[in-house]
Amino acid sequence: MPNYAFKAFDARGALVEGRAEAPSKADVSAQVLRQNLRLISAEEVGAGGFWTRDFKFGGRPKARQVVDFVRELATLTEAGLTIDRALRLVAQHAPATLKPRLNAVIEAVVAGSSFSQALGQHRDVFSHDVIEVIAAGEKTRAFPTVLRNLAGSLERRGAIRQRLVSAMVYPAMLVVMSIGAIAVVLTVLVPALAPLFDDPGVTPPPLIRLVNGVNATVAQSWPLILAGIAAAAAGIVALVRHPGLRRWVAEASLRAPLLGPILVGVEAGRLCRVLGTLVSADVSLPAAIAASRTIPNNPVFRDAVAEAGRRMVEGARLSQSLDRLQPYMPVVLNLIATGEQVNRVGEILLHAADMQETESQTRIERLMGLLVPLLTAGMGLTIGGLVFSVMSAILSVNDLATAH
Repeated sequence: MPNYAFKAFDARGALVEGRAEAPSKADVSAQVLRQNLRLISAEEVGAGGFWTRDFKFGGRPKARQVVDFVRELATLTEAGLTIDRALRLVAQHAPATLKPRLNAVIEAVVAGSSFSQALGQHRDVFSHDVIEVIAAGEKTRAFPTVLRNLAGSLERRGAIRQRLVSAMVYPAMLVVMSIGAIAVVLTVLVPALAPLFDDPGVTPPPLIRLVNGVNATVAQSWPLILAGIAAAAAGIVALVRHPGLRRWVAEASLRAPLLGPILVGVEAGRLCRVLGTLVSADVSLPAAIAASRTIPNNPVFRDAVAEAGRRMVEGARLSQSLDRLQPYMPVVLNLIATGEQVNRVGEILLHAADMQETESQTRIERLMGLLVPLLTAGMGLTIGGLVFSVMSAILSVNDLATAH
């Protein structure tokens, strides 16, 4: 049965740490509740190796640690603690990589800065969307709810990222191993066979002629080749930085057959999650849109949110203000319009976020399921072709020996 390390608060507000053996986190919560404690967090321990430990020689905090920090802070503020006291309690048991930043945040808050302003001094740890959401939540009486929903949003985002990384491990290993096999064939086997075809009147096989030609070209013209690579790289960088091209790439990526729906789902899920979190916490729609203007990574979504902010100030509804995104997420906009009619915009936005995140995970799994066999077939054909060429060269060597 798994062991969990938990943090909780007793009736006096004192922090209590302990361990519990339970089948799941829900059972840990039940055990802690029976002890008249208020659970903050529970993490499974003992299942990992040395790589799962928190080393204390510095570095950036992990995303999981930031999520735990936000969730613990939500629990403490829900219990009625002020933000500075809650920060002090969290900092006492924070990981070594996060504690110095939390201490700096505490100093800034005590000096008179708002919590979001203090976090803004550490943007290497706290992303812009986290800061914007917290800044909007500070203006409401439901700040603990904003923190709780924000922690859930970050956790779901991390789960999608982790799923994508896990799905890419096998294809990446396949590509690396295939490139290694190709490099061995081209740099070891082929050069070893090349001297056998140096006799006058002997025509080397196509693969050996190709490798010899490439080697000769590189040996004679390597300065020009390096200059050409540098010029091409500079040109690519210049094109990537061009606003018009970046806009075109952003639009094209959203319309791509397989990748497009995933990107749209991720962007729509993040936007709906933040908007739903803020609106459910009684943040006005114009303020929620203003806080969400930096949420999207894609320029198309970012421009649409910026325009929506301007249109909402003029009196437009949310579904109307976001109509530039109609080609990409029509179902979501229809849901938002329905929510506006029944005055349940926040709830509908959170439902749309759940729907988009679930669909994105499903599409990622399908894409990876399609990518792996395609990569396997492509690499197999490439390596098989090279091996066939090498075997043909070896057989031709035998023919030469028989002829002599």
